[in-house]
Amino acid sequence: WPHDNALVSQGLKRYGLDREAGMVIDQVTAAGAHFPMGRFPELYCGYGSDEIPVPVEHPLACRPQAWACGAPLLMLRASCGITADAPSRVLSIVRPHLPAWLPDLELIGMRVGEARVDLAFTRRDGVTAVQVLQ
Repeated sequence: WPHDNALVSQGLKRYGLDREAGMVIDQVTAAGAHFPMGRFPELYCGYGSDEIPVPVEHPLACRPQAWACGAPLLMLRASCGITADAPSRVLSIVRPHLPAWLPDLELIGMRVGEARVDLAFTRRDGVTAVQVLQ
């Protein structure tokens, strides 16, 4: 269930378990790369990679599925350490950590309440930095 794992990654991040959150994100993202157009099915089967080398979509899974489609966005939020308080127009970025497979990321036109912001994240030597572009 990609959406369950996205919630797990967000919870781990919130409690300061950044490495563990990153492990969940890395594994779910790696699985997602095997599905057509990178779209997560509602759920996939958890066979060992020594048994079956690619994830297997559950035969009754829906795709697209709204909560599965939202999973990558929540995992991205966890990776970037983003928390928003829209009524107060406050965006917090706490302990951002892009995965090794994603060295750079730009979020353009992100809205926080009525405000809009562009952000650039870069990862170098295991450290993720963020810059406000606008």
